[in-house]
Amino acid sequence: MVCQYCHTKFFPDSFIYQPERTFLSCNLAGFEHWGGLQVFHRLQIGTQLWLHAEPHNPYDPQAVAVYYQNIKIGYIPRKHNAPISALAKMGYLNMLGVFITKIAPNQHPERQIGLTIKTRNANPVLFETAKQL
Repeated sequence: MVCQYCHTKFFPDSFIYQPERTFLSCNLAGFEHWGGLQVFHRLQIGTQLWLHAEPHNPYDPQAVAVYYQNIKIGYIPRKHNAPISALAKMGYLNMLGVFITKIAPNQHPERQIGLTIKTRNANPVLFETAKQL
């Protein structure tokens, strides 16, 4: 079958794999103000972290905190947090995976931890609507 708009071929009765893609790369903000120093020795490149939106944050209603296990270690920088905050408001925060990609202990604390946020590998998706076309 071919899409009438973009002329892409697709197969309505088959599964389509959605690969992960890099959504954002940035440094972790506020690392020295939160629990980052307590867990610094446990962090490694490739360590998975977790995001939590903070819409009631008095300093930034679009704030997105970054957690290692249950310890807040900082934030996504303000200049990058708007699209992630919007995804959180729509309930899509779980589609993002956050990983440490840089550890530089001799740098300024705002540049010690580098993050990459990726869209997660989606399970194969069956396009039910394609069957109705």
